[in-house]
Amino acid sequence: MERLAVPKRLRVMQFSYGHALYGAERWVLTLIKNLDQERVETYVCSLVDRDHQELPLLEEARDLGFKTITIDATQSRIWSSARQLATAIQKEQIDIMHSHGARQDFLALLARLRTNCKLLSTPHGWEARSGLKERIHHFINKLALVFFDSVAPLSTSVEDALRWTPIPAKRLQRIPNGVDLQEVDSVEPAVELLPGEDLSGRFVIGCVGRLSHGKGLSVLLHALARLSTRNWLCLLVGEGPERSALECLAAKLQIDSQVCFLGFSADRIALIKRFDLLAMPSYCEGTPRVLMEALAAATPCVGSKIPGIECLIEPGVSGDLFPAGDDQALARLIELHMADRSRAEALGERGSKKVRDEFSGQAMARAYESLYSGLVGREIQ
Repeated sequence: MERLAVPKRLRVMQFSYGHALYGAERWVLTLIKNLDQERVETYVCSLVDRDHQELPLLEEARDLGFKTITIDATQSRIWSSARQLATAIQKEQIDIMHSHGARQDFLALLARLRTNCKLLSTPHGWEARSGLKERIHHFINKLALVFFDSVAPLSTSVEDALRWTPIPAKRLQRIPNGVDLQEVDSVEPAVELLPGEDLSGRFVIGCVGRLSHGKGLSVLLHALARLSTRNWLCLLVGEGPERSALECLAAKLQIDSQVCFLGFSADRIALIKRFDLLAMPSYCEGTPRVLMEALAAATPCVGSKIPGIECLIEPGVSGDLFPAGDDQALARLIELHMADRSRAEALGERGSKKVRDEFSGQAMARAYESLYSGLVGREIQ
């Protein structure tokens, strides 16, 4: 009797920035954890350069049982990195290179000159209010995506940013961001927000993410300075180039004793579950993972009125919105949450239901499995 051939699993390489665990990196982890491992064999790849030798993304991926690959970029030679990447693709017989980020997209394109794997990019967004140099890089990155087999923006705002490019419509497929509900549900709230300090009775406002200009954190600080009461504490979780400037601003506004810069924390979900309010005053977002995690955890949320946040927050139903950059409007919403805790709790519950119904990691992974299958022209068994 002739033995039936067992269908080969698709081999997909996730190529991402691995030197930190911010939104895009956690997105990669959520995706690979929810992909069907009987259908998709995952490899996670990152660059090692002179400034960053630690790769927490790869460490997390290895802990989850996935194969990892490092590309030596310490000499900053593009062609050398591209050759190493091509060699890895050939050695592991990768079917699809799934890249995340401008540098990764460009290297994937160069590596494809020496391989025949399919190219897929998921743009996670481009920094708002960036300088001329950054805008030029963004422009080049968007043009490079024209040469990919498929581009899967994770939000309408990112998709809209690509509409002017000559990417064929059939290659552009938006797949909504997804949150790892299992991770959110498995984490207990933090026992202490600040070791040794009794915060009972104080309203805790939190913000989690990279401390960069596009996150609008100066707007949050100005809003806090407007509050009529001082019975609050603000926790900023994350690192970034704007930290020093934000610390100076907090001191100038005379609120530095109530604003704590915690730096990067691996316990972000535990902290989020202890916040009375999560604030996201960004100028531009894809579909922010931190906001989805906070909503899933039923933490009340307030965010700026931009496309990436509007898709998650329906004003007065699943959270509250304010015009981006308007610190007065943000201050009014914070005071509303402080004054009416039952309303805030109801918003949190409805926000949790919305995310769980519409933005699960499982649904996102099924959509990518379908996209992977279409790229290689065969069904994943």
